Amino acid sequence: MPDDAEAGPDEDDPGEAGPQDGTDEGVASAEVSIEVRAFSRWLRFPADLVVRLTDEGETTFVDLRSASHFAQHDLGDNADRIRRFLVDLDARMDPGTED
Repeated sequence: MPDDAEAGPDEDDPGEAGPQDGTDEGVASAEVSIEVRAFSRWLRFPADLVVRLTDEGETTFVDLRSASHFAQHDLGDNADRIRRFLVDLDARMDPGTED
């Protein structure tokens, strides 16, 4: 998780697990959403960050959304927050990387 995010109330929604339409009958799909409040690096403006994980058998899809509360233009802060999150996630998922 980016350094500027703090955990908020989790909204775990396991979704509907079951066969997908017309695909492998044994493959289940589940979805989990996590919402956190993040703050800009310099002025500490709040933003909502939503991470949605969708498990579809051997593949897990990650969907991210970051939205500023007050600023009409975030000067790239939301895109940077998402980019840093994905870089951190890739580093942690790499089996050759140790903490």
